[in-house]
Amino acid sequence: MIQERSAAKNRLHNILHRHNLVLPKGNPFKLGNKNWWEELPLSCPDQMQIRHYWLMIDHLNELINETETVIAERSATEPWRDALTFLMQLPGVGLYTGMTILAAIGEIQRFADPGKLVGYSGLGARFHASGDHYYTGKISKEGRSELRAAFIASAWMAVRCPDHWRELFQPLAKRIGKQKAITAIARKLLA
Repeated sequence: MIQERSAAKNRLHNILHRHNLVLPKGNPFKLGNKNWWEELPLSCPDQMQIRHYWLMIDHLNELINETETVIAERSATEPWRDALTFLMQLPGVGLYTGMTILAAIGEIQRFADPGKLVGYSGLGARFHASGDHYYTGKISKEGRSELRAAFIASAWMAVRCPDHWRELFQPLAKRIGKQKAITAIARKLLA
């Protein structure tokens, strides 16, 4: 839903760029600017597109708000409450990220060790073994993409604070690059 809302906003931006129009100050998609969009001197088809995109944004905002309310309510009930409280102690993990992680993992007991969970998330390295040769590569990206995305986002938040995670990240980033380093931090957070 969030991606669809962003797509509708991008299409509205595209209409402005096509006609060399300047955005209003501040957030162009706040409710107060809706009249500004509707009063633009554009052709009938463009005005209709603007009206349709605004209807889409309004509808998606309602759905997103409803979803966020349900997630917040569920987070305060069992079986989520205790696990979420524990999980939110990790840097970069908030209510929605935590609920995403818990929903993606399910029963943690089904993973024999952290390595199995890392593999399930797709944050583990690909490998190829043949005879005496063993090759590793990029992350596998197999498994739950939302789990992987949640930990990557949490890792970016964790390395912004001057603490343990930043101290791990900086030398890694210099040696292997920021993207690989953040994946390593995400893997450590998950494990």
